[in-house]
Amino acid sequence: MFFAYFRWFSRCVLQRTSADVADCLKVFMTGTKNVTMGVGSKHCSFRPKIHKPLADQTGALNRWYKHNHGLPARIIVYRDGVGDGQLKTLIEYEIPQLLSSVSEASSNTRYDFYLISRVTCRGTISPTYYNVIYDDNGLKPDHMQRLTFKLCHLYYNWPGLISVPAPCQYAHKLTFLVAQSTHKEPSLELANSLFYL
Repeated sequence: MFFAYFRWFSRCVLQRTSADVADCLKVFMTGTKNVTMGVGSKHCSFRPKIHKPLADQTGALNRWYKHNHGLPARIIVYRDGVGDGQLKTLIEYEIPQLLSSVSEASSNTRYDFYLISRVTCRGTISPTYYNVIYDDNGLKPDHMQRLTFKLCHLYYNWPGLISVPAPCQYAHKLTFLVAQSTHKEPSLELANSLFYL
């Protein structure tokens, strides 16, 4: 019953070592391979406005369409590892890749928040900093904070809370596996499973 609500799509795409920002976001979303490939997960939010699946069936949106016979009402993407100095580049380069995968909406909201998702019996915990860089879903900041907190409960390898949302932790695990062990992109046949756990 739990899996009826969540569907994971994991894809790792190799990126040039000199690249600071991901070139692969459109590849991940649509499966189109006409851009240089990269690896990453993002934090932004937008509403897809495509009304039919794309020709290539390897992207996340097409996999969703295949299983649900429609596109998601909202897409929220978490991006980890971005410093304050990279925000302008991220907004100018990575966000357009995501928006070119779907029809762009007109509003653009930005805000920041800190979240402590765990408790501790000893010592202290540092809060995690989140920067919402694009949001046209109209979600209130409180709702985005709650969603992020709830995603910290969904990591299968730990019975409690983790400090980052599960999609970020899964992205860390997958990229670590590829970088340290396989050194090549995993088969797309594995994309619907969490094989790297």
